Amino acid sequence: MKKGFIFLATVVLSTVLSINANAQVEKFKALYIYNISRFVEWPADYGSAEFTIGIVGNNADLVSNIETLLGTKNVNGKKIKVVNVSSAQDAEGCNILYFSKGKEKMIAEIGKGASKGLIITETAGATEHGSGINFFLQDSKLKFEMSQANITGKGLNISKELSSLASRTL
Repeated sequence: MKKGFIFLATVVLSTVLSINANAQVEKFKALYIYNISRFVEWPADYGSAEFTIGIVGNNADLVSNIETLLGTKNVNGKKIKVVNVSSAQDAEGCNILYFSKGKEKMIAEIGKGASKGLIITETAGATEHGSGINFFLQDSKLKFEMSQANITGKGLNISKELSSLASRTL
């Protein structure tokens, strides 16, 4: 009985720690997205009166963190708005398109709706599908890699400060 309780307590504790760690990663992603947006030179004629971040795929934790942590912030004087995206039409006017894990194969289809939007992903190899910035975990720390060609191909310019913070530049 005692061994069963210890095993159950270990499983529960591991699950709670894992959920808490994932929640922390989603908070850091939200903060990274905001800070990245400040180091991008956005075309003056692109987007609307709001700075729109489109989320492709089910990522309620990230949406919640962006709304909570960034709700009072702005990018270039524009209030941040988060929208769920499932088609190229939904993506029109998005400054940033974030593709949740496993959705990077939809970049070609949905990404054309945000012709000048920065594409951010969280899947290894996503830069080969058109991602400009890709998040990954290394030694339990959130890092990012950049594809300069994919970013400049969208007519965007990234500051040298941001480039220097990337773990890898492709």
